[in-house]
Amino acid sequence: MEEYQKAKHEINQKNPNKGLIAAIVIVIILSIAAVGGTWYYMNNKCKNDKKAQDAQIQQLQKQIDELKKDKEISESKTKVYNTKYELLKFAYDNGWTISDTSTPKAANSTTDSGRDTVKLTSPNGFVVTIDAGLYGIGGACDTCTVVYSEPLKVLGEQYYINYIQNTENGKGVSTIILAKKADDTFGGINSKNIKGTDGSPSIIMISAKYANGSTVVVKDINTIKTDANVIAYKQMLQSLSY
Repeated sequence: MEEYQKAKHEINQKNPNKGLIAAIVIVIILSIAAVGGTWYYMNNKCKNDKKAQDAQIQQLQKQIDELKKDKEISESKTKVYNTKYELLKFAYDNGWTISDTSTPKAANSTTDSGRDTVKLTSPNGFVVTIDAGLYGIGGACDTCTVVYSEPLKVLGEQYYINYIQNTENGKGVSTIILAKKADDTFGGINSKNIKGTDGSPSIIMISAKYANGSTVVVKDINTIKTDANVIAYKQMLQSLSY
């Protein structure tokens, strides 16, 4: 027994660092495994992030392409027109017909230029009239009231779309006008280019209605507010520019 303990002691004396070396080897192995695992994780994460980023880019590009397509379709549904004297530019529905009966300045005219009279008509009898170069809109309409009004930005200014009921035509909306105030039953805004000899601006009247020949067709307010022609009319007003 003494000889065994003596031999063991001699072996331990010859290999005093055996345990330390084993520990170092284990640490190195674990470190390599940790580095490898971290690299593997980060590499996969980068790949997954790139895939997600590529998918997001593709989705955004798809949305951009769809918006471009919608814009092209929208633009293909409109035409552009310029009035002769007020020099107003606007886009209108491609399905509408346009009639321009504008007149140049007369010899005894009080304006510095002519008068624009433009009429746009939809296939189902919706009529928009642009009349620029007016100097007075007559007396009050005792049978007219504003049954509904909504604000609208036109030519960079805050105006109103007023839905007018004229009891002479019956109960309901007979005319839709562009006006400066929400309670205005006549409408009209100041011109920029057609002015009187004293420099005062003329009036631009822009109105819309349904008509059967010379007969006004009265529409229910709840129906006409969402009418496709009325929406196109408002879009036309918003497209006005000089």
